[in-house]
Amino acid sequence: MSRENSWKDAQASPKLMAQRSWDKLTAQQTIGQLSPQRKAKHAAAKFTFNSADANNDAELERCEFATAVRMMLAAGGMAHLDDEIDAFALDREFAHADTNNDGTLDLDEFAIWCVHPRPTCAAHRH
Repeated sequence: MSRENSWKDAQASPKLMAQRSWDKLTAQQTIGQLSPQRKAKHAAAKFTFNSADANNDAELERCEFATAVRMMLAAGGMAHLDDEIDAFALDREFAHADTNNDGTLDLDEFAIWCVHPRPTCAAHRH
């Protein structure tokens, strides 16, 4: 099975996706193959990522991830839900997004998390 087919299979399976971390080349190739709607979501994820990356190190730490989630809620007209999201939920979502388990999120990990919502958090994401 090629890497490209493997990635497409993972897109269809959140469980498989959670088990893999993606290299930059594969991520960039996949972004180029996204539908216009998914490309727009990726662009929004990139804007949010860069805006939340307070120290400009191209990685989101847990506190920066919380900022990004709050930004997404506000942009989606759901700022009132900010008080309903507890630290445990943020930690769980951060751990899910951190596919390479290095304690930070790079843009690809964050974008994948944004574009492929999980059922437990989909109600809070746009």
